[in-house]
Amino acid sequence: MYTDTIFENYGHFVTENREMVNTPRDAMQMISTDASFYSYIDSLTEGLDEMTSKNVLAVCEREREVFLENSANVGPTSTAIGYAVK
Repeated sequence: MYTDTIFENYGHFVTENREMVNTPRDAMQMISTDASFYSYIDSLTEGLDEMTSKNVLAVCEREREVFLENSANVGPTSTAIGYAVK
């Protein structure tokens, strides 16, 4: 039920913001910048009830933290994004 909404929202976000995720560097910028990240999360959780939105936000914030930590350990290259995503 909620996963359908999240996937639909994700698809809309990627379509509407194609330039923000065009390259690994762009994707890293989106994840590392608070304004971009929270804009993404707002788009992802649009239409969900408050409790579900909070849970999705908590998971995404944790994943972001791990992603940024892994990227910092590998180095500031596009390889870091590939490593952190795997």
